Amino acid sequence: MATFYNASKAALVSFYETLRVECGSHIGITIVLPGLIESEITVPDSMSEFQAKFLPPFEPTKQCAEASVQSACRGDMYLTEPSWWNALSMLKLLRPELVEWFCRWNFMNGPKIKQL
Repeated sequence: MATFYNASKAALVSFYETLRVECGSHIGITIVLPGLIESEITVPDSMSEFQAKFLPPFEPTKQCAEASVQSACRGDMYLTEPSWWNALSMLKLLRPELVEWFCRWNFMNGPKIKQL
């Protein structure tokens, strides 16, 4: 599940970055990069399949929506929400092997992917 989600998210970010270049400053495009947000995907039943050892608190949906609107109104190019998610992005840029190790330790002890 995470593979397809992350691939589609990366494709959308790339699409909107390219669209921003092609449109110039005539159209404002704010790319919102949500982290852990309360939603139907993050309810306990859905998250139980991952069997994570550690999950930080999820941000309320309303707070993320308000931050997204404010960011778009300011004309920001990007918004990462919750804001602490930026620290993880910086760590991933500087020490990708550390973030990968943590993700494997935290998430990869759950059920195995079923063979098709």
